[in-house]
Amino acid sequence: MGAESFCAEVQVKSDGKIQDAFTKVKRQAQYDHGHAGYTGTIAEKDNWIVRQKEPFATQQDAMDFVEKDQNENDKWGPAFVVSYLHPKGLVFVFYGYASS
Repeated sequence: MGAESFCAEVQVKSDGKIQDAFTKVKRQAQYDHGHAGYTGTIAEKDNWIVRQKEPFATQQDAMDFVEKDQNENDKWGPAFVVSYLHPKGLVFVFYGYASS
C-alpha cells in the first residue's frame, strides 16, 4: 500500500476551533472520496497535531511552511495543521500523507 500527500484548507470565524475545522474537512473528503479507506486523503486521519502555534500572516507563508514540513508526516499518524490570517477569519491548513 502506498501513500498520497494531501493538503486541505478550511476557513472558520476568528474564534473557530481546530476540531470543528478538522471534522468539516474530513467529512468533505469522505463525501468526495468515500468511506472505504485508502483514499489518500484526510479522510484516513483520526486526529491532528498543530505544527506552528501562531497563525501565519499570509497564505503564502503558510504554504511555504507546509512544503518544507510535509515530509515529516507519517501516513499512519495524525494530520498536521497550521493556520493563517484571512480578512474573513482564520484558515486552517491540514496536510500530510495518508494511506492509499
